[in-house]
Amino acid sequence: MKRGSISVRRSILIVVATMICVSSARSEESKPAFQRKKPNEVYEIVALPAEAVPTIDGDLGDECWSKATPLGAFHPVGRNSYAKQQTLAWFSFGTDALYVAVACEDNEIMATAGPRDSKVAWTMDAVELFFCPRRDDVHWFHFIFNAVGSQYDDIEGTSKDYKWTPEIDWKVATSKHSWGWTGEIRIPYATVGWPGQPGKGDVWKFKCVRTNLTAKARLQSTWTFMSDDFTDIFAVGDLIFESRNLLSALPASPSATVPDNWSVSPDKGRMSRVTIDGEAAARLQWEKSNNLSKSFSFRFGGRSNYIAPYDGLYLLSGKVRMRKAVKGSAALFRWRLAEDVSKKESWKHVYFAASSDFNEYRLKHKFKRGERIFMPEIHTSGKGEVELKEISLRLDDRKTRKFGFKCLTNNAPPELKAFNTDEERHYTYRLPGTDAPKFPYSTPHYAGPAQVVSYSNEEHRGSDGYRVGGWIPFKDGYLTDGNVGTYVTWSRFFQTVAGFDVVFDLGEDLLLDEVEVVTGSSRLFNASLYLKSQDDERYTMTHTAQDLVQYNEKGVSDRPGGVVHSNVNTVARWVRLNVVMKTLAGFSEVRIWGRPLKEGELPPDKKPYRQRNGKVTVKNPAELPGLPDVAIFPLPQRLERRDGFLPIGQKTTIVIPGKSNKRRRTTAEVLQEGIFVRTGLKLKISAQDSPGSIRLKEDDTVTDKAEGYMLHIDEEGINIVGKDPAGTFYATQSLVQIIQSDGKGGSVLPLVRILDWPATPARLVHGPRGKPNPGLLRALARFKINDYPMYSNVREDVELAERYFVKLIPQVWFNWAWNTNAEAFIERTKGENITDIGKIRACPCPSHPEMWKNYFARLDNFTAITNSEFVDINTDEMYIQEMGARWNVCPRCRARGLNGQELWVETLKKIHGHLSKRGKKILMIDSIFRYRGISHPEDKENDWRKIPDLLPDEVKKDLVVYLWHDDDPALVDALARNKIAIWRWRPQATFPGKHFPGQFSGFYLAQSDGALDLGQVVAMAQLCWSPERSNGKGKDTSRFQELAVVAGGMWQECVRNKLPPSRQGGRASFFVDLSAVANRSRIDDIPYDGKGWLDLGSECDLRALKPGRFPMASIPFEVLDEKKNDGRSVVMVENRGALDRELPTRVEIPVNRKAASICFLHTLSRRPGWAYLSKEELCGYYYVVYDDDTYDPFEIKYVTNVANWDGKQTNWAYGPTGIALSRARLAWRGQTRSGQIAVLYAAEWINPRPTATVKKIIFASPEIKTGVKPILLAMTGYAPRPDDVEDQSIDRRIRLRPVSRIMPQEVPGNPINLSPGKILSKRLYEADNGIRISTDSKFSLSTRLGEEHQGTVANVVFDNSLAVKCEHFSVDVRIELPAPRMLSGIGIIGKYRQEHYLNDFPPSLIDYKIEISSDGEKWEHLAEVKGHIPEEEGLQVHPFGPKDVKMIRVSARNVIPLNMPRYGGQISFIQLYEPDDSGE
Repeated sequence: MKRGSISVRRSILIVVATMICVSSARSEESKPAFQRKKPNEVYEIVALPAEAVPTIDGDLGDECWSKATPLGAFHPVGRNSYAKQQTLAWFSFGTDALYVAVACEDNEIMATAGPRDSKVAWTMDAVELFFCPRRDDVHWFHFIFNAVGSQYDDIEGTSKDYKWTPEIDWKVATSKHSWGWTGEIRIPYATVGWPGQPGKGDVWKFKCVRTNLTAKARLQSTWTFMSDDFTDIFAVGDLIFESRNLLSALPASPSATVPDNWSVSPDKGRMSRVTIDGEAAARLQWEKSNNLSKSFSFRFGGRSNYIAPYDGLYLLSGKVRMRKAVKGSAALFRWRLAEDVSKKESWKHVYFAASSDFNEYRLKHKFKRGERIFMPEIHTSGKGEVELKEISLRLDDRKTRKFGFKCLTNNAPPELKAFNTDEERHYTYRLPGTDAPKFPYSTPHYAGPAQVVSYSNEEHRGSDGYRVGGWIPFKDGYLTDGNVGTYVTWSRFFQTVAGFDVVFDLGEDLLLDEVEVVTGSSRLFNASLYLKSQDDERYTMTHTAQDLVQYNEKGVSDRPGGVVHSNVNTVARWVRLNVVMKTLAGFSEVRIWGRPLKEGELPPDKKPYRQRNGKVTVKNPAELPGLPDVAIFPLPQRLERRDGFLPIGQKTTIVIPGKSNKRRRTTAEVLQEGIFVRTGLKLKISAQDSPGSIRLKEDDTVTDKAEGYMLHIDEEGINIVGKDPAGTFYATQSLVQIIQSDGKGGSVLPLVRILDWPATPARLVHGPRGKPNPGLLRALARFKINDYPMYSNVREDVELAERYFVKLIPQVWFNWAWNTNAEAFIERTKGENITDIGKIRACPCPSHPEMWKNYFARLDNFTAITNSEFVDINTDEMYIQEMGARWNVCPRCRARGLNGQELWVETLKKIHGHLSKRGKKILMIDSIFRYRGISHPEDKENDWRKIPDLLPDEVKKDLVVYLWHDDDPALVDALARNKIAIWRWRPQATFPGKHFPGQFSGFYLAQSDGALDLGQVVAMAQLCWSPERSNGKGKDTSRFQELAVVAGGMWQECVRNKLPPSRQGGRASFFVDLSAVANRSRIDDIPYDGKGWLDLGSECDLRALKPGRFPMASIPFEVLDEKKNDGRSVVMVENRGALDRELPTRVEIPVNRKAASICFLHTLSRRPGWAYLSKEELCGYYYVVYDDDTYDPFEIKYVTNVANWDGKQTNWAYGPTGIALSRARLAWRGQTRSGQIAVLYAAEWINPRPTATVKKIIFASPEIKTGVKPILLAMTGYAPRPDDVEDQSIDRRIRLRPVSRIMPQEVPGNPINLSPGKILSKRLYEADNGIRISTDSKFSLSTRLGEEHQGTVANVVFDNSLAVKCEHFSVDVRIELPAPRMLSGIGIIGKYRQEHYLNDFPPSLIDYKIEISSDGEKWEHLAEVKGHIPEEEGLQVHPFGPKDVKMIRVSARNVIPLNMPRYGGQISFIQLYEPDDSGE
């Protein structure tokens, strides 16, 4: 079992009756001197060799322990403090084993005996030891024993993990005392793969962790600072064998002989005298002898001795004073490699000369495994006298610093503490690329918002994670406290990638040398560095770890545990790090090294970041060719293209044989529908063949692959032959995709021969929950996806799905999801209250007859109508005890006498028995097969991973498991070994399909909360259909990537079942002139001068895009010639919170004509995933304003109708995966000088009022603060036709509203800053100025779910469990001032929508009213607003005549559509204003 995270291991079921609570009678025993504070910050311990090895009996009376130095003063995980109940540990070693003793202070011992490797070893009072002898941070040998001697072991960091059982076993014994318990452990060296007794100076990495279980909590503490991740590479200490020095020490007492194990070569007679004085220093005197060699060596070891260190950097150091030297003599301090000594490079040496003082000499060498060196030596000739002391050869992991540079953040590692400064500086957090505060969650343990805001430990109150706004002094901050165990994190699962900016204010301009971003595990994805001096107008990016082509500048280095920006050599006051994390966890420390400029020293020139470090890869960047004319997606298995085309027209007939069955006719009707949408042609379906017809039939000899087909198009017509009805159907879907315009208003088909079939039979997309609509089913069919989840048992849904060859798989989950309200069925121990354990992950009781009756009835409701052979029972996360999960603990289950995995086997047998009688199979997630799981503490054995081996064959053959954890080879092997069918998940983890399908018979694309990300659908469809066509082995890979971007238009075509005006033949088009509003250049010669489109310099500009009028994505666009327009060719807007904002927040573009649609050629300045990533993030608006001053909003949404300029996908499993856009088309692709490909997209707004005149378009940034800038390059409109009519289905609550609602409002005075502040409880926030914000008991204040900016207080969020029961929610927010104060107005913003739940659902609609009071008793009505849309309208300002106000009450109601569960919110932000005292 891999147990790298404490958060996983917190799970425990405390059944006090079964625990051993010991109060020993041995009260006369003396209590050890537990350490309450560390004597120093050096995390190392020396193990001395034992003269007599200890007896392993738990008694610490052995002599070796009295001579050993204890380590103690343990820290609670993630804290700077010390644990209340402390731990001591001692180390000793013998010839064949390492010995460890522990003493644990514990006033309530809670532990249970259990079998080897059972969970009782680590879930109760226990000690864990981690050893890494190789110091490679990969092979960590993990030993655990609890207070009664139960044992557990594994290897962390390898794929072996739980399989490891030491060939030579280790031994443990424990003993209980009145003050706690003790333990002894013997670990043979062979157990950890170490060859014999460690030598003097050997150093192992190790960690020591203590678990102290109480009746209320499970407390964990560590000797080193450690976060809640035990893989933290910085949370280690050094276990030193005997001494760090590999060399024999000089005697402490005077001597006149050569020390033992030291030698003189070639002859001791050369040495006239060796004196060892009382300070452990040696005086060597020698004379030149004509009878002997001209030189000799004094070796710090035996004549033939050599040393064989292991991987690492070693330092030979010593202090030398050469008092006398005869002319011509020389002396040097040296070592040499034992292998190939003839090579000059094998010698390492340093000369020294006569001096009156001791000088220190140092030699370093980084050894590789297997290298050896001869013993270091003094080598000389002539005659002379040398004194030496402190001779040492040791492993040297310590960092060094350049001369003169200090740690400006005052958090240098322990060995460099002397380099800290005394200056008090501070830092703060920002939304990426903005001035908006964005403060993190902070751990010691990950917690959701409710846990964080209610956290009451005063030690952390006011630190990074519990603040709202403001600056954090270095001495108080988690990032500058010098503790790698404290870290910060932002992300909430399924919502965002953990991305943010950290801004450091150094108080003055300083010369910076290095910026370190430290994290103890592989969490960090990118940390771009921006710098700004006091004279700079804007930040300049100077280094970045992420270069999507190749970034080889030596100034940036990646290493385990973080990113180091070295050789910065720039003067700056403000340091800004744009950080993106790979996981939901955060990072630990930031260290900035620098110094003041010296008097007269000139600042070095700034060196802004350049793509590929400024290297020009493409001298003359050009436009890339368009897409191939045969664009079938997924890529077919075999395709032959001939020259020429076949016209299709109204005379073309779809031919089916006269005796065709119902299924073939349905396929013909779907084809007829698809061709009509594509061309406007409604072809006739007939049994009569004719030239040029489309002929449908089946022939099982066409291929031996199920669902295969042959599609042949020649001059005589179109022949479709399916292996089976499904094959025929999928051939028609390929046919529709390749229909093209002939450029004259007609349609043609390319001449091709295609033989195609799917590689994987089961292709499931888990999309939005609810009823599948016809548009969605058409789109699934077009992508050849044949499975979809079924949540409602409606027969009509099944019939509709069958039309498109989609099978609906019932979702009848055997876990918390269906059972949360049936409290009688929830598994729990006797006496446990359901309100105490929670129901989020509650499990049904598998021994309750009424539960089975209830569950089987739900199964039967679905199995009676579904067209799928599977039923999805899920079973996800039924092991998370802290969230309510219980298993095998109730009296009914205990009476059966089964352990945890046996009970699961019986449960699956029962479900299988019921479903098999109805001809159905089980589909389930892999969770219960991956973990040891949970059970009753008294179970002698519990290991859910053994379930596959215990299942009977009849269950295995009817079971399919979909892998959420597809990176676990042991899990895959266990399922495959038992011949259990496996479906895979996550195209990112498997694409491009190196090992797929292989063992896998299907794909289950599960997306976060049912959000349908087209990028993932595209990757999954290709992966399932023809993975070898896109596996990185040739041109098909790039071709697939090209075709993927057209998938969005295909998807939207199916959903709308209608072509947009731009693709309807015969419509006139017109250009919208942008010359007057263009404000940036697409050609960018100088980076960061505020003129270019990206401002990144010439390596990343759009010089390949030529000016003029030409079609892109079949739409005519006009690209401005900037040479004729004062250097301006693109239109850009910036968000009101954008960093160093220089662009307007909105631009008005005149139109003044009617339009059926308007197309936008646009892109994004950078993708949101560089900084943070919300699902389908809102990046801006095109507000289309009519002549009656109403407007229709067209949202610019990431991976919906626009994407990033470089077209790269994000790096996050739950994030959008690329440029397959559901509401846009790839318009243009071209080269840049850096070699990167720039991408532009075409999005089309379809006018709901085609007969009304469009007066203007307001191109605007969103009210949501973001650093992403939309870029507009061209606009084209399409004229209406006489038959175009107004869309009567428009929801006028959210569209066609008065434009006055989105116009900027006048501010009624000066804003009162409501941040920084502190969260005092779940419902109370207090600003530093004493103003308090509170809400009623149903709701919570939270700073975690939305944007924060100046004046922001909190979001008000509701309990999600209420959302499915009601349509409207209301909440009261109360603002209380410390005393009556003269105010002039109040601003309100509602909470933005949480877009990750469903695609393209409407924005928030919020009604609210405001009341004010001067005394808190009498209330005055101020304002009432209906239908507030926060994303469009922003801050709604309500001025009033200056008056004294004591309290303000805001009552808000959220208007939520009934079909949008878990959606919405109320008031996010509140801003108070006071009168302007300036008199203006």
